[in-house]
Amino acid sequence: MMCYDTFFPEVARILVLEHADLLIISTNWERPRIQDWELCVRARALDNIIPIVAANRIGFDKESDFFGHSRISDPLGTVMSSLDSERPGYLQATIDYEQTRGLRHGYYSIYQDAHPETYSEKWHLQGNMDSKDPKTAVVKAEDAN
Repeated sequence: MMCYDTFFPEVARILVLEHADLLIISTNWERPRIQDWELCVRARALDNIIPIVAANRIGFDKESDFFGHSRISDPLGTVMSSLDSERPGYLQATIDYEQTRGLRHGYYSIYQDAHPETYSEKWHLQGNMDSKDPKTAVVKAEDAN
């Protein structure tokens, strides 16, 4: 996955449905969005019960200040290894793919329990959203029915 893809749960879900065992994300997220980035990485892991290796850029580029904080997360989003300082480095973690399969077929049975047919009819509403005015977006979505 690349950078902004991290914001969209659907990208990770499609990769997992196509049998990905590990997601690798290369990003250029900048300040002040450290907490947003960390949350998105953890959420994509938990959303899909999949380990993630996420590398974020460090340093400056014109007006942008990149914060790093690269990490490896387990299938539930728990950080296994991280670079919390803003310096180049290496990460290492042992990923247990059997644990991932066990979690998916045990308590976290999201693939057996999900019912995308219940919202697939509404997916077209996303294109009607006016990103400049969230209040208008809600009205447009209701008018679409």
